[in-house]
Amino acid sequence: LSELGGLNERWSKRCDNLKEELRSFIAYYSESAGRLENIVEKREMTFKSSASKAERRLEFVATNLHIQRLRMEQCNNSVLTSLSTLSSRLSASAAASSTTDASSLASVRANSTSSGISETSLSVRQYHSVSEGGHDPASTLVDRPVKFRRKNGVFEVVTVGAPAAHSLKFRNGGLLRLLHSYGESDTGSDDFSSTRSHLHANQKCVEEMQSSSSSLLDNFFQMMSDNDRTGLVETCAKVEEKVKMLIQLCKAPTIKSAVYELSRVRSANAGPSTSPVNDWVWDGHEFVRSSESFTDVSVTCTSLEQHCLSLTTKMDALIEKKQTIDAHWQDVFGECVRNLSTALNSFFNQLQSALTFVMLLEYDEHPQAGWVTGVGGLRHRRDIVFCQALSPIVTGFVSMLHLRHSNASWGLQLVHVGLLIHWESLLSTWSDELGMLEDTVVAMDDLSHVRLLLELSDEEGQSAPCISGSRGDITVTIPCNKEIFSAMPAELRSGSPIKLCPVLFTQGVNEQHLKAELLRDTGLQDQINHDNCSKLQQYFERYYDAIGKANSQQMQMNNYIQRNMDMLRQATLTKASRNIDILIFSRDICRQLNGLRLTSCKSAKDRTAMSCTLEECHVMADEYELSPDSFEKVLAILRSCGTRLMNTHKNIGERRYAFNQVQLQVMPKLLRPPDGTYGSGAT
Repeated sequence: LSELGGLNERWSKRCDNLKEELRSFIAYYSESAGRLENIVEKREMTFKSSASKAERRLEFVATNLHIQRLRMEQCNNSVLTSLSTLSSRLSASAAASSTTDASSLASVRANSTSSGISETSLSVRQYHSVSEGGHDPASTLVDRPVKFRRKNGVFEVVTVGAPAAHSLKFRNGGLLRLLHSYGESDTGSDDFSSTRSHLHANQKCVEEMQSSSSSLLDNFFQMMSDNDRTGLVETCAKVEEKVKMLIQLCKAPTIKSAVYELSRVRSANAGPSTSPVNDWVWDGHEFVRSSESFTDVSVTCTSLEQHCLSLTTKMDALIEKKQTIDAHWQDVFGECVRNLSTALNSFFNQLQSALTFVMLLEYDEHPQAGWVTGVGGLRHRRDIVFCQALSPIVTGFVSMLHLRHSNASWGLQLVHVGLLIHWESLLSTWSDELGMLEDTVVAMDDLSHVRLLLELSDEEGQSAPCISGSRGDITVTIPCNKEIFSAMPAELRSGSPIKLCPVLFTQGVNEQHLKAELLRDTGLQDQINHDNCSKLQQYFERYYDAIGKANSQQMQMNNYIQRNMDMLRQATLTKASRNIDILIFSRDICRQLNGLRLTSCKSAKDRTAMSCTLEECHVMADEYELSPDSFEKVLAILRSCGTRLMNTHKNIGERRYAFNQVQLQVMPKLLRPPDGTYGSGAT
């Protein structure tokens, strides 16, 4: 911003105001980071409780983040079922839980030790509607012919409050609504993938091209001194390709718009044109509006092409004459490279100025201070939501590495298909929870731009993951011990990143969602489920093409997954009240595809407890032959004696779920807590 020139007094003042606002923004973030570091250093808390979800000092921290672990062990011909809740830091200090029996069928206990089990073969089971109607929950599970059942294993689900900016409240809705409103004022459409939203992506592209181009030209000089004809030819071809990419980049709508906006302002500052003939000029490809900046970029593009052509022509002459690179040729190529380097620097400076001006334009178009870039603005809100969403992903993946690193098939899946992330939401589409859901939707979109990188850790202890990059292009580097790192595929060990494929499925289940259903105000929920069903199908197809044809057993599993996909698609089209079949089908597919499972509601305490314990019972019935007669008994045990009541105590100081009688009446039967475990109160 400080390097922008040619602005009039009005725009210079806007520029100074924006710089001051950005300084305040950076200071606020630095202060927030400092407070969090101080909390960690002094161990004031190990997690953010549900009661603290709106605290400004903890706004970037995920709410009530835990890993819910279910461990199944064969013991004296009976399945021993144990649960353990791990903190998000994956420490070995998980809280202890009481132990109980259920007619010698199962026992519940706390266990803070990690398991190295990586077996992933799963059984096949079909769900039928369990949403309403009073069906026997066990009768809804129809066994399929299965060749393999597991006797031992671990199932994990990350439980966390919905990624939402509680500290900024939801008076005007969540991010999705705010961004659409911003997009309408920007472009007249609901598509926020507009010129302004691509600013960072283009700026980073320009920076990367500038760095790589400079490196290529430096290599050119080195190869001339080494008389490396082959290397010179290859480098010359790369330079030519890079120049073509730069010329093409200049034609991108974002770049053209940025250049034009800046040139328009500078032209206005310079005064009106004296000749209407000069309003349009030929840029070498098409007629464009004339302005000093636009013409400069056009001239620079032409200059780039000419200097590049000169370089390639000289190289062709050298090859044709089969001469050595003597002092004469070094002078010839040196002049060509210096001219090209000068044109490149001019080109990059002009583009950077134009792209920077777009940020100033954003600020000017929204006179209310900070609406976009300031504290409490859109960028701030999006950063809060993204941080709250990224933390559970990294937490869950680190745990998956410890449990599954020896599974070669899973490693290949990470390389060729990426990591599937299934995020289950129990939020309603009513009032503030609608705003939370709108925040969550944008967080899922931002997660798709994240890459995970594995590296060998030199430290004996467990070192923390580190983050690099900036908005729109985040890389999280995860240190691994020697055992885990050596078990990963060669591609991951050599630095190939892991792509994330997040899918979000949501279903409101409380009394607030009943209001939304009565008013037919569930459109966002329906759209989310429909869109993410398609994304899940696309992931499965990539999985099938990459590693899904390994053997007959895998083909049988693929057929089962596709049948479940068909039923999931049908469930998303079915207008049923509080239809949790959508959640059941989708999370079952996620398990079959070795995905990372997450479940959330407003604070991951009550509705989340009901959902994850139901899923655990489905896992036991499906994969460990829990008898249908025992289904409800074990479900009650998990909710009354397992770690979820411990979680409520950690959050509100009481071992009870925050449900009242009205809420219980409208919730699906399989999501209702046992008698004596609930009561109205703090959430």
